[in-house]
Amino acid sequence: MGDFDILFNIAAFLAGLSLLERGAKLFVSSSTTLARRLHLPEMLVAILIAGAEWEELAVVALSLAQRRPALAVGNIVGSSVANVFGAFALGLVFSTGGTWEGFDQNAKKACLGLLALTSLVSLFALADLLWNRVVAALLLASFVVYVVFVLWVIWKAMFYTERHDEAEDIESGAAAHDHLDDTTSAATESTLLIPRPGSAGKLKKFHHTLIPMLKLMCGFVALTVSGFILSHTSTHLAAAFDMSDSAFGATVLSLATTLPEKTLAVMSSTQGHTGLLVADAVGSNVFLLTLCLGIASWSVAAHDWHDHPTDGSLSFVDISRIEAWWLWAAAVVLTIVVTIGGKGICKVTGVRQILGALMLMAYGGFLAVEFTILRG
Repeated sequence: MGDFDILFNIAAFLAGLSLLERGAKLFVSSSTTLARRLHLPEMLVAILIAGAEWEELAVVALSLAQRRPALAVGNIVGSSVANVFGAFALGLVFSTGGTWEGFDQNAKKACLGLLALTSLVSLFALADLLWNRVVAALLLASFVVYVVFVLWVIWKAMFYTERHDEAEDIESGAAAHDHLDDTTSAATESTLLIPRPGSAGKLKKFHHTLIPMLKLMCGFVALTVSGFILSHTSTHLAAAFDMSDSAFGATVLSLATTLPEKTLAVMSSTQGHTGLLVADAVGSNVFLLTLCLGIASWSVAAHDWHDHPTDGSLSFVDISRIEAWWLWAAAVVLTIVVTIGGKGICKVTGVRQILGALMLMAYGGFLAVEFTILRG
């Protein structure tokens, strides 16, 4: 790689960081505004958007197309660990003390669901059963069920809110009419004062939700583009590393592709949006362990990339036992922290920061293992 190519990749990396920061700010502000206007938990609105790891899917697809499945699988494992021990931990470190309200029941249920999924994937990895089409189809079907379930919950919440608002409008209108029905003139005047639902009101309501929705999509596009730029440039800048595809994907590549999650976690925590913090970690890992890993598993099974050499050497692509245990430990720690996140002890200044620092140390241990034991 020439000097010009190195300078170009450095400039592109810095440009991606700038776009990443702007996209994260726009995404956090617009998602919270949209959730508030739709009377929905912000986590439900963000979990499908912030958790959609399209840049990760692009990296996985390109790696498989180049016949480098170990790079794709390593990136999936490393990114899943980084989303919890890296991004979520940074969110705890930078969380503000005055606006901390803890995690709601939706966040706790989501973490339990992620723990069940991660436990299943870890068991498949430990039993060496990941690389067949049955497991791949199961993972892909789980992703479809996950998306349908979240959309159904959002639709149900919106429908209930709309019916509830209509009932409140009818009751308030009837009360006002009964209160002013003493004389005919007063009744006529009250009829003129009470607003009637019409096209103007519906247009105003549509306008109020359309603007933050467009801003949300713009922020999401900025996050996706910045993640793709960062992952692509970091691959070229780290090409000189003497590492296996699996270790490289779990360290350098996953660090670059999870920069959007880390930035979004910091932005969410500093503004007190705990729902976005959990949605970022849970949604991202569900996307990685269902859709991305399902595609990788199907490709590995279809091309027989997981063969076992007779000389006892490592397989062409695999998830080591220590990686499987670290992946499961990340889901366990996330569930425990979210469960106790609303307790009084976590509202004391410094407690959340200590928990976040401990999680960052665990992530440092994961990187150390990848750079040393699993490097070759």
